[in-house]
Amino acid sequence: MRCENCNRVIDDDLDECPKCGASISKLKSSVSLSDKGGFLWGMLGFFLPCLISIILYFIILDTKPTNAKALLIGIILNIVSSIIIIFYSGLFIFFINTGTISLIV
Repeated sequence: MRCENCNRVIDDDLDECPKCGASISKLKSSVSLSDKGGFLWGMLGFFLPCLISIILYFIILDTKPTNAKALLIGIILNIVSSIIIIFYSGLFIFFINTGTISLIV
């Protein structure tokens, strides 16, 4: 977790920031309200290009870990579905070139 006052990385079990003395209990409740890890974060990870999604993942990882997890799931699904589509497209092109499948009926 990061202190919103000084942006220092602090332990989750502390009640105040050791550097600036800001209260952490208020920060925990405010972070949990906006960190629900919704379906839209997963969709964002799926439809954004992978590099942008990965950068966004690392940006929100410290402040919104549940949203970051949903984004990561979307990224993984994007990569897996892309690999499957590329594989079957290549397989289809291979069968067309070898004459196994004819597109003209």
